[in-house]
Amino acid sequence: MTPHRQEEAKKRVPAHVRVVVDVHCPVCGASFDDIVRSGRAGCAECYHTFSDRLKPVIERIHGEAVHRGKVPGANLPQPRQSSQLVVKRRALREAIDTQNFEYAAALRDQIKALEEGGGRHA
Repeated sequence: MTPHRQEEAKKRVPAHVRVVVDVHCPVCGASFDDIVRSGRAGCAECYHTFSDRLKPVIERIHGEAVHRGKVPGANLPQPRQSSQLVVKRRALREAIDTQNFEYAAALRDQIKALEEGGGRHA
């Protein structure tokens, strides 16, 4: 086929048709098909190598593609407001005794917020 005919053939291929190149992760050598078959990425670099194809899949499964992690203690029972006041007042006394006045001021503000019913800021 002449170069001119090759150019003509390229023009007839619709723009939405893409050539899929068999890409492999440069670290572990996994292909995207390997990840799909196993359900697991071969290594951390796979997420970067195949990000354009993995992101829609992850969003479809998890609702978003940003890892938020866990909040330490989020599942622990929260202490009642009165016990929080006791703990914070004790910490305030210790902060004053050790002359940690910045921490004492923060504790003072937290105690005030709890006493006013604004326990969300504690």
